[in-house]
Amino acid sequence: MKFYHKSITILTAFVMLVTPTFAKSNLELFASTYADTIISKVGAESIQYAMMEGSEIILSGTEGDYSKWDDTPLTKTHMYPIASISKMYTTASIMMLVDKAKVSLDKPITTYIPEFSMADERYQDITVRMLLNYSAGFKGNDMGNSILYSDTDTQNYDYFLQNLSTQTLKANPGEFSVYNNTGFTLAQMIVENVSGKTFSQFIYDNITEPLGLRNTKTPYDDFNHNQIAKSYSKMYKGTMNGADYPNEVLTSVGTGGIFSTAEDLCKFSRMLMRPILLSQNSLDAMQDLEYNNGIWHKDGETFMKFGLGWDNVQMYPFNEQGITVLSKNGDTYQSHSSLIVAPEYNISVAVVSSGGSSTLNLAMAGQLLLDKLIEDGHMTQPSYPPNILPTQPVALPNKFLKYEGVYADFSGVYEVSLSEDGVLLLNYAQSPEFKQKFFYQGNNIFKDEEGAIELQFIEESNGHTYIKTSSMLYTTMLPIPMTGYHMQKLEPVQVLPIIEQIWQARLGKKYYLVSEKYTSVAYTGSVIGQLDSVKSIFGYVGNLEIVDENNLVSTLQIPQYYGRDSSDIRMYQNNGIEYMISNNGIYIVEDAIKTLEHGLYQINKYGLAQWYNIPNSDVGQILNVAQEGAGMYAIYDKDNLCIFNSWIKGPEGVLIPEGAKIVFAGDVGSLFEISTSLYLK
Repeated sequence: MKFYHKSITILTAFVMLVTPTFAKSNLELFASTYADTIISKVGAESIQYAMMEGSEIILSGTEGDYSKWDDTPLTKTHMYPIASISKMYTTASIMMLVDKAKVSLDKPITTYIPEFSMADERYQDITVRMLLNYSAGFKGNDMGNSILYSDTDTQNYDYFLQNLSTQTLKANPGEFSVYNNTGFTLAQMIVENVSGKTFSQFIYDNITEPLGLRNTKTPYDDFNHNQIAKSYSKMYKGTMNGADYPNEVLTSVGTGGIFSTAEDLCKFSRMLMRPILLSQNSLDAMQDLEYNNGIWHKDGETFMKFGLGWDNVQMYPFNEQGITVLSKNGDTYQSHSSLIVAPEYNISVAVVSSGGSSTLNLAMAGQLLLDKLIEDGHMTQPSYPPNILPTQPVALPNKFLKYEGVYADFSGVYEVSLSEDGVLLLNYAQSPEFKQKFFYQGNNIFKDEEGAIELQFIEESNGHTYIKTSSMLYTTMLPIPMTGYHMQKLEPVQVLPIIEQIWQARLGKKYYLVSEKYTSVAYTGSVIGQLDSVKSIFGYVGNLEIVDENNLVSTLQIPQYYGRDSSDIRMYQNNGIEYMISNNGIYIVEDAIKTLEHGLYQINKYGLAQWYNIPNSDVGQILNVAQEGAGMYAIYDKDNLCIFNSWIKGPEGVLIPEGAKIVFAGDVGSLFEISTSLYLK
């Protein structure tokens, strides 16, 4: 989820009035209002929500449609992909094994996965605890070939350890916590190795069956997939003409692959609040302030304060009134979820949706919980901090001028300039038209022109300089605080001029994805890896440091969120064609893409997808593809937006626009025969 990358001001995009409290008898009415707001204002297709107190569901409802085309009514038993809330099932499974003395949180994971290794000797120091508190130091999300349409292929899981064996760590294990998916796939492996069961069988035997979760499944369970609410890609530009998308499947089950309902999530949360299936010691351990064990911003409320599994173990504003509330969000490309629990009062709230965002689902869940606690007399209405416009800038002390330069986060590069009169200009290099102005207020605080965002420069104990940002995402529901280290200062690196020139020649080139399976969701969205031709700093390409003529390495060490999903890049040649590897995905350089001719094409022994430029002579005609064997073909317009994908829509002729490309992907040996016909209006 990169909702922050274009502009820091995006955080205030939903500025609204704070919702007042309501009478208990109106809770259901206002829950429906919140859900309707997310559907009407943000474009979610459907929402399902529930609240549980003790062992009783006291609120449950739906808004929106099961499908855009099928008139089946949306019900409380329709399931949604809950994405990263699956991590709580993985955490609970590990803690069950801890309770049985079969796993120790502070033993190296090589104790339980002996074959695990990395190209970095520090991997031996990674403990089970570090997998669950996001501090293991892994770089990427390692999710290639794991987000598929109606396909349960396990190749991501099967090759997971092999792929990790060539990677290095971004930091010493335990140095700081930053959101990451990799650790939970390894935790799933631990559960399977220690228990001798598949992960799906383990959670069925130990969680879903004992708790009576009839509508919680993994992709490897036997169930009616029509029970999954339909979801849609915002990236795909093709028309569906009455057909629904295939179901989105995450095959990395322990990281994000479980399907569930809002009611079942609330029922599951009982075991996270009371010693039903876990010991109280384990429950307490999961709520510990794990984020405090490493580098962290010193003050300021935020949406992530990691426990074991949990995103946040001190949710605002409940913590300001002495109430512990825990939260976990999840996002796939198309579905979003949020679960929050208040253990002291044995209350849980879950919101799941097709479309929208987990951040807004969290705001809805939080507001419902706040309404409930106020109505029950456990809280008073919080007072949220207003935006205070900055004063005229204060003259900037000379010591701050050293902070000028280039900064980076996981999404790109920023240029920071400072003037002696106290004005800071922030330029997001990937969007040169975006410039944001901040005014120095004294005390190492800069404020933007609306008073919505504060910046500070922090020199940390690890030797890095960070820009810390503080802001509040105001919604019609609960506001979400967002404080943390957002950017890391990059320092010039000495590189031979010839190496620098080689990388300069690659800037702006496009590389096209060839390693994803034909069922991959990736083919409906972003298929390009590009080395941005933006100003960075000597020795860097964007936010990646140059190692040699073929390798870039991520040096970002940003805690919490904005240092997540970094990836090294490696270039290699095969038969004179340049390829790029990033996050274990393989991309072919655009220069090597040939022009499509009518005739027969076959997926070769390497199994990589094949890209072709569709010639101008075919523009305005119907492109027909006869396919033999498993696979798909997809067509992209001149802006590289997918306008047709045969896996999600079925084979049919496609009207060809100018500047189009086509990709063939399939099993080795699959055939695609190309012809054109006239377009008859």
